[in-house]
Amino acid sequence: LQWDVPVADVLGSGFGFGPDEYVSQHITLRDLLAHRSGLAEAQGDFLGALLPSQELPKRLRHIVPAHGFRENFDYSNTGWDLAGEVLRAATNSSSWCEALRSRLLMPLGMHETFCDRNALPQTAEKHLAAVHKASPCTGTQNLSKAFRHPDVRPASLETYSMVRTSVSGSFSWGATEAAGSVLSSAADLSRIISLLLSPGRSSGQDLKSSAGLVAQVVQPDTLNEMLAAQMVVPAAWAAGCGIPGWSDSPPGEALAAGLGFDLVGQFPLAIASQVLRGSAYAEKSGDTAMHKARMGLLPGLGVGVILLSNM
Repeated sequence: LQWDVPVADVLGSGFGFGPDEYVSQHITLRDLLAHRSGLAEAQGDFLGALLPSQELPKRLRHIVPAHGFRENFDYSNTGWDLAGEVLRAATNSSSWCEALRSRLLMPLGMHETFCDRNALPQTAEKHLAAVHKASPCTGTQNLSKAFRHPDVRPASLETYSMVRTSVSGSFSWGATEAAGSVLSSAADLSRIISLLLSPGRSSGQDLKSSAGLVAQVVQPDTLNEMLAAQMVVPAAWAAGCGIPGWSDSPPGEALAAGLGFDLVGQFPLAIASQVLRGSAYAEKSGDTAMHKARMGLLPGLGVGVILLSNM
């Protein structure tokens, strides 16, 4: 399976993508994962809420994309769902979840990761992050150094008392199927970061050790392609991802969508500290109504950070 193989070649003659037959025959995984298919954000999401993902390939024939094919970046959960169906079909699996578990989760020893809320065993119910909200009381501001480096300025952090708003085991649904239904733990997510920063060197037993290495599940060339720019993103999108001032950077410093990554590129000279200036950066984020996840990678420095919020 290659990035540029037409989706129709994998899903068969029943697949359709809008009224334009050219698009149906030529749209690829690269188009879906770089969010340049023509779908607008949230367009088609109702299909995933109402129907099993196996129905998506034939149902998308009746949708009219808001943008021209490969003309605009617009984040699409529907594109992710369709990519999951391509994975299912290409691996001859019963579901995208089965393919994900056999190809990625099990080789990496990710036993605390589940494809959706219904797959969570009862023994894990009490560990599911309950929803909280900030207390209406005024927060206090303290200076904190994010990195112990002379070129990084202290950040002003606002702290609040937190109020729990749900019981243990409650859950706020977000995107469906392959677009965002996976639940995981901090320990398992650290294995993904280790894999992304050093493909083939993640250990199912000890991420700091070279012993007991699992089979390489992502080839270095594949990862490099994922981290390569595919489609320039609007300035507003970059700002929404927490990179203000990006639009004021000199020409040649644009940020773009990667393959599965919301943003890839270099920190613009105008906004980066001396230690990060010019460093390659990649970001992937995801939200439900009450849970949020942010992953940032500095591949050249071997640094990865995941922020998780249940508020």
